[in-house]
Amino acid sequence: TDPLPPRFWLALAGSLTGLWIHAFAQAWLVHALTGSPLWLGIVAALGALPSLLLARWAGARVDTGCKRRLLIVTQTASMLLAALMTALAATTPVSAAVAVVALAGGCVAGGHTLALHAWM
Repeated sequence: TDPLPPRFWLALAGSLTGLWIHAFAQAWLVHALTGSPLWLGIVAALGALPSLLLARWAGARVDTGCKRRLLIVTQTASMLLAALMTALAATTPVSAAVAVVALAGGCVAGGHTLALHAWM
């Protein structure tokens, strides 16, 4: 009777936990690189800016498309961005590169959140 099986809720909990860990590690990396509260704010703003600016337009697009496919694409993109952030942290990272990854992550997270809410 429930359209969303328990495995969906477990996967969602794992996904959200990963998202929170990624955000914390990203902030920690920026602080370790720069020690600057300004850079922390810039990276956090870049992560949130796409959702703020594109939510209305993206919401209309999500409603007309295949939500399941979009969720799969956004989860895969999130995984690839986390791998890229890991590679950056393992090498000699540059704070501007971390900011670009944060911006891309904000775009992906915005689309994922809209698709998830529309699907549920």
